[in-house]
Amino acid sequence: MCIRDRDLERDIRAIATEDPAPSEEAYAQGFQAYNNKEMISLKHGENQVLLSVYGMVQENVYMDPRNAQMVTVDPIGQEITAAEPMDESMLGAQADLRAGLDQAVQQYCTDSFAEGAASAVYPDLTVCISSSIYAPNKAWSGRWQSVYKFENGHLSGTVDVSIHYYEFGNTMKTTSFNVPAREVPADPQEIVDAIRNSDLEYHKMCTQDAVELKQQFTSLRRQLPITKAKLDWAKLQNECKVKGELAGLL
Repeated sequence: MCIRDRDLERDIRAIATEDPAPSEEAYAQGFQAYNNKEMISLKHGENQVLLSVYGMVQENVYMDPRNAQMVTVDPIGQEITAAEPMDESMLGAQADLRAGLDQAVQQYCTDSFAEGAASAVYPDLTVCISSSIYAPNKAWSGRWQSVYKFENGHLSGTVDVSIHYYEFGNTMKTTSFNVPAREVPADPQEIVDAIRNSDLEYHKMCTQDAVELKQQFTSLRRQLPITKAKLDWAKLQNECKVKGELAGLL
C-alpha cells in the first residue's frame, strides 16, 4: 500500500462511527470501489497490474492481460493474494494487436508521464492509463486518467484530471474531457499516436484553464489605491504618532 492510501485508511478508520463500528466487509467494499475509481496499480512479480472496472471480472478478481493471468486482490491491504492463468476464451480475437498496443502504451507512459504511471490494454482493446502524484510535504496531489476504446477502426475515450491543493486552504480542481471518435488504422503505433495527440490537446486546455484561474484569484485580492503604490504603514503610523503628540501640546 502506498503512503497516500495508507494515510487514507488511517483517517477513514479514525473518523468512522464506533456504534456500531463498520465491518471489515464494509471496508473491503469501500476500498474496492476506491481502488477501481483511482485505477491504482499493484506490484505483481516484475510487472504492475492496473485495477479498474474494465478489468474486474468478479469480486476482487482482475485480469492481468499482460501476463495472461487472473489475480485476486486484497482491497484493503492492496496486495495480490493469488494468481491463475486466464482462460484462452478470455484472451480475445485480436491478441497480437492487443500485445503490440500494450507495448506501445507502456513506452508512451514512460516517455510522457511521471514515474510510476501504470497502464493496461484489455482483450476488448480498452486502454487504461493512470498516473498520480502524492506530495504531502508540498501539500498537493494530482491524478491523470485516460480511458480509450479502439473498435471497428475508430478510437474514442475520456480523460479525467484531478488536482488538490491544501496548503493554507483547500482547493480542488476536477475536469473531464470526452475524446470524440476518430478513424485510426489498426496499428499499435498509430493508435498510441492518436492517444498522445488527444492527451496533449487536453493538456493544453488544462494549462490555459490554470492560467485563467490564476488571473481570477488575483482579481479577488485587495486592489492597490489610486496611486498604484503600496501604503507605507510604518511611515503612516509614525505620522499619526507625531500628530497625536502635537495635539497634546496645544
